[in-house]
Amino acid sequence: MKQIIIICSIIIGLISCNDKSLQLPQVPLSGLSGNMNHSQIWVFYNQESAQADLNINNTISSTDWIINIDRRLALSEVIPIFQLIKKKRTKKSIHNVEGMQNFLSYSDTYNKEIALFSMDSIQYIMESQADIAKIEQRIPCDYRLVFCQEVIELNQREFTIDQWKTISLDTLTPGQIQLHFDSKLTYQDYMLYRLTLNDILPKEMIVESTEYFIK
Repeated sequence: MKQIIIICSIIIGLISCNDKSLQLPQVPLSGLSGNMNHSQIWVFYNQESAQADLNINNTISSTDWIINIDRRLALSEVIPIFQLIKKKRTKKSIHNVEGMQNFLSYSDTYNKEIALFSMDSIQYIMESQADIAKIEQRIPCDYRLVFCQEVIELNQREFTIDQWKTISLDTLTPGQIQLHFDSKLTYQDYMLYRLTLNDILPKEMIVESTEYFIK
């Protein structure tokens, strides 16, 4: 029933905003189920400008927020919205309720349903490569996984996009792994990589809570 409510809400949102369009990311992996007590945020794809068109007017601070983002948008468009939503969520209000969360929605093509991914524990930083390099010097990590448009790098060792699932993460010594993404990647790319990584990463590997996006 909860899933039906979410799906119906998304359909209604698309029909009422037919001058724009929204296509959810498609990932063949299970996620979290829906929540009855939620507000929805819409991030449409403006077909004329290829830019994000945000509708955040109907959020209620005492509910969970489900964020629906078009998969075609570049991360350079999406990450500032993530940062805006997190700032809005932390803004003090008499209506705030402890424990409310933010979720990203996507289409689980394996189970054929709408699924959710919690973004609460993640901090998003988008900077130039030079500025990120300075941050890396201050915050060492065991492994650095970089997702680019044509290659994926693990501690500066390159893999093709097709090879990335075959990276033997289970053979690595347990430690912390830091994620970097080229902001030219699409939101579809991000959700596919991020969710798949959660699925294949050994439990002994810890993903750092801060993710870096290269301008």
